[in-house]
Amino acid sequence: MAYIRLARCAAGAVAILIGLVAVLFARLFGERGAELSADEVAGYIDDVLQGRGGAWDWDDLTSIPIADPQLDELRQEAEMVNLPLDAGGRTKLETLRARAITIADKSAVG
Repeated sequence: MAYIRLARCAAGAVAILIGLVAVLFARLFGERGAELSADEVAGYIDDVLQGRGGAWDWDDLTSIPIADPQLDELRQEAEMVNLPLDAGGRTKLETLRARAITIADKSAVG
Protein backbone atom coordinates (compact mmCIF):
# COMPACT_ATOMS: atom_id res chain seq x y z
CA MET A 1 0.00 0.00 0.00
CA ALA A 2 2.81 2.41 0.88
CA TYR A 3 4.49 1.53 -2.41
CA ILE A 4 1.41 2.57 -4.40
CA ARG A 5 1.14 5.84 -2.49
CA LEU A 6 4.85 6.55 -3.10
CA ALA A 7 4.44 5.75 -6.81
CA ARG A 8 1.49 8.15 -7.07
CA CYS A 9 3.46 10.92 -5.35
CA ALA A 10 6.42 10.35 -7.65
CA ALA A 11 4.16 10.41 -10.71
CA GLY A 12 2.58 13.64 -9.49
CA ALA A 13 5.98 15.24 -8.92
CA VAL A 14 7.12 14.22 -12.41
CA ALA A 15 3.94 15.66 -13.95
CA ILE A 16 4.47 18.96 -12.13
CA LEU A 17 8.10 19.08 -13.24
CA ILE A 18 7.13 18.41 -16.86
CA GLY A 19 4.50 21.15 -16.65
CA LEU A 20 7.00 23.66 -15.29
CA VAL A 21 9.51 22.83 -18.01
CA ALA A 22 6.78 23.20 -20.66
CA VAL A 23 5.76 26.61 -19.32
CA LEU A 24 9.38 27.78 -19.23
CA PHE A 25 9.98 26.54 -22.77
CA ALA A 26 6.80 28.25 -24.03
CA ARG A 27 7.82 31.55 -22.45
CA LEU A 28 11.33 31.43 -23.89
CA PHE A 29 10.53 30.07 -27.33
CA GLY A 30 6.81 30.54 -27.72
CA GLU A 31 4.95 31.75 -30.75
CA ARG A 32 5.85 35.37 -30.20
CA GLY A 33 9.55 34.57 -30.60
CA ALA A 34 12.74 35.78 -29.00
CA GLU A 35 12.88 39.36 -27.77
CA LEU A 36 16.01 40.50 -29.61
CA SER A 37 16.72 44.12 -30.45
CA ALA A 38 17.98 45.24 -33.84
CA ASP A 39 21.33 46.05 -32.21
CA GLU A 40 21.56 42.48 -30.90
CA VAL A 41 20.77 41.04 -34.33
CA ALA A 42 23.40 43.30 -35.90
CA GLY A 43 25.84 42.13 -33.22
CA TYR A 44 25.25 38.45 -33.98
CA ILE A 45 25.84 39.12 -37.68
CA ASP A 46 28.91 41.24 -36.97
CA ASP A 47 30.36 38.45 -34.80
CA VAL A 48 30.17 36.06 -37.74
CA LEU A 49 31.67 38.63 -40.12
CA GLN A 50 34.54 39.30 -37.71
CA GLY A 51 35.15 35.64 -36.89
CA ARG A 52 33.95 36.01 -33.30
CA GLY A 53 31.33 33.93 -31.53
CA GLY A 54 30.69 30.28 -32.05
CA ALA A 55 28.53 28.02 -34.13
CA TRP A 56 25.97 27.86 -31.32
CA ASP A 57 25.61 31.66 -31.33
CA TRP A 58 24.83 31.60 -35.03
CA ASP A 59 22.47 28.68 -34.54
CA ASP A 60 20.63 30.61 -31.82
CA LEU A 61 20.09 33.54 -34.16
CA THR A 62 19.02 31.55 -37.18
CA SER A 63 16.96 28.85 -35.46
CA ILE A 64 14.79 30.78 -33.01
CA PRO A 65 12.08 33.07 -34.43
CA ILE A 66 12.29 36.72 -33.41
CA ALA A 67 9.21 38.56 -32.11
CA ASP A 68 9.77 41.64 -34.29
CA PRO A 69 8.63 40.76 -37.85
CA GLN A 70 11.29 42.93 -39.53
CA LEU A 71 14.06 41.31 -37.54
CA ASP A 72 12.61 37.85 -38.08
CA GLU A 73 12.74 38.49 -41.82
CA LEU A 74 16.46 39.29 -41.44
CA ARG A 75 16.88 36.10 -39.41
CA GLN A 76 15.25 34.03 -42.14
CA GLU A 77 17.51 35.55 -44.78
CA ALA A 78 20.59 34.98 -42.60
CA GLU A 79 19.56 31.35 -42.18
CA MET A 80 20.12 30.85 -45.91
CA VAL A 81 23.81 31.84 -45.65
CA ASN A 82 26.18 28.89 -45.37
CA LEU A 83 29.12 28.85 -43.01
CA PRO A 84 32.04 29.11 -43.46
CA LEU A 85 31.41 32.29 -45.38
CA ASP A 86 32.25 32.62 -49.03
CA ALA A 87 32.31 36.00 -50.82
CA GLY A 88 28.58 35.88 -51.58
CA GLY A 89 27.70 34.97 -47.99
CA ARG A 90 29.90 37.76 -46.65
CA THR A 91 28.20 40.29 -48.94
CA LYS A 92 24.75 39.05 -47.90
CA LEU A 93 25.59 39.30 -44.18
CA GLU A 94 27.05 42.79 -44.61
CA THR A 95 23.77 43.82 -46.25
CA LEU A 96 21.72 42.22 -43.45
CA ARG A 97 23.88 43.90 -40.78
CA ALA A 98 23.32 47.29 -42.47
CA ARG A 99 19.56 46.66 -42.53
CA ALA A 100 19.58 45.73 -38.83
CA ILE A 101 21.49 48.92 -38.00
CA THR A 102 18.98 50.96 -40.00
CA ILE A 103 16.11 49.36 -38.05
CA ALA A 104 17.94 50.11 -34.79
CA ASP A 105 18.46 53.75 -35.79
CA LYS A 106 14.77 54.14 -36.66
CA SER A 107 13.78 52.59 -33.32
CA ALA A 108 16.05 54.99 -31.43
CA VAL A 109 14.50 58.01 -33.15
CA GLY A 110 10.88 56.92 -33.00
